[in-house]
Amino acid sequence: MKQTLILFFLITSIQVLGQLPDSTYPTKDGIINYSEIIKVDSLNKNGLYINAKKWIVNNYKSAKNVIQLDDKEAGEIILKGNFDVYYDKALGMPIAVNVNHVFKISVRDFKFKYEFTDFVIDRTEALYNDFLKNNSPLYHKKAVRKFREALDKQIKLYLADFKAAMITNNQFDDF
Repeated sequence: MKQTLILFFLITSIQVLGQLPDSTYPTKDGIINYSEIIKVDSLNKNGLYINAKKWIVNNYKSAKNVIQLDDKEAGEIILKGNFDVYYDKALGMPIAVNVNHVFKISVRDFKFKYEFTDFVIDRTEALYNDFLKNNSPLYHKKAVRKFREALDKQIKLYLADFKAAMITNNQFDDF
C-alpha cells in the first residue's frame, strides 16, 4: 500500500512539473508589455530622436499614418502600427495573423526608453480571441502556444532591430 501511494505521488508531481507556462510574455498590470531603458554613451537627445525617426520611416509603410504623437522637445514618439506573425496552425501550413500594437519611444540625453504594448489581433474567430489571454481553453492550447512563441520571436527581432538602430552614431555620415 505504501509503495502504491508513493508511486501515485511521484507520478502526480512529475505531471505538475512537466506543464508549460501558459504565457511567455512579460506583462505589466495583466497586459503584454515589453519595455526597457537603455543608456547610450555617445548620443544626446537630438541624436536619439533622429535615429528613432529614421527607424520608423524604414520599418513602417507610412510613417505619417502610424505616428500618433511626435513631440521633439519632450522627446516622445507614440506609434500605432501592425505587423504579421506567421505560425504553423495545422499540417505545417503557415497562417498569417495581423497584430496591432502601440510602440512608445522616449528619448533623453544619453538614454532612451521603449514600451511595446497594447497588442490586438485583427481576427474575429473565437480561436484568435484567446491568443493573447492567459487562460486559453484546452481544446486549442497547442495552436495558442505556437502562436505565442511566434509572436514572442517576432517581437524580439523587432526590438533588436530597433535597439541597433538607436545606438548607431551616424551624425558624421560623410557621403
